[in-house]
Amino acid sequence: CGPGMHLNAPDATHRLSIGLDITRTLLCLGLGGRSPGNYFVEASARSLPLASGSLDVVTAFASLPYVPHHAEWTAEIARVLRPGGHALLDLGNPRSLNAIVSRAEPGSSQLMVPPIGAQLRALRAAGLQILWRRCHQILP
Repeated sequence: CGPGMHLNAPDATHRLSIGLDITRTLLCLGLGGRSPGNYFVEASARSLPLASGSLDVVTAFASLPYVPHHAEWTAEIARVLRPGGHALLDLGNPRSLNAIVSRAEPGSSQLMVPPIGAQLRALRAAGLQILWRRCHQILP
């Protein structure tokens, strides 16, 4: 979640929101504007410190393409979702402008985006059902 810019404040339908990032520095930036019910957790998407079936919704925006071992974090997302829960995931696109720039610039953060077929197979293998899929591009 980085500093939590996209972390929603809890409301009548959601008791709490949990932002997760592997980088303590980014999490600390978000603590200043924290709303009651928002929690920040330092952890890897590949090993979520959450109980199985504990989340109604998981969102990941502009982060998963940087996390290696996509089958591991896909399985973790499926594990923490409650039955009937939803995941809104930005999986990245190996042919996007972001991926091209990442490969061309040795000093930039490297995207680890497998082909879309491998991503879809990992989602299905984790027991997730794809309800909707859309290709888009986030410009650097």
